[in-house]
Amino acid sequence: MAHKNGSWSGKSTFTYEVERYVRQADGVHFHLDAPEVAKVEEDSAEWKYALIELKCSGSAFFSPGRMYGPPEDCYPDEGDLELEEVTGPDGKDWLDLLTKGERQNIESQLAEECHEGDEPDPDDAYDSRFDQQDGDAYDYI
Repeated sequence: MAHKNGSWSGKSTFTYEVERYVRQADGVHFHLDAPEVAKVEEDSAEWKYALIELKCSGSAFFSPGRMYGPPEDCYPDEGDLELEEVTGPDGKDWLDLLTKGERQNIESQLAEECHEGDEPDPDDAYDSRFDQQDGDAYDYI
């Protein structure tokens, strides 16, 4: 949910698909870049290509910092993202089975889902009391 000052927070649950090769002998999943599947040619008797739908859920928030005014009143942006659950179709936990790229993509989608597409507007965080005080213009850098 977006707020007037540019901050936002939310929770989301969504699906994300990953590509894997499944070794038919034991049902173990391997990501496409794994050395074990480097020489696999599409589907074979030993390997099967699978597109696996994962259920992902988590939360994220962002609060813009304040970069104007007296230094003692300034502070940096604050935000956090927590990927709480990634489960496969069988209910198995996939959080530790994701590649670095897959995890980054899921976290990006989570942030976007929680943010609901509203870009924080820096003008919303503007504090007019630093424009003029007692008739004098202040220019804080």
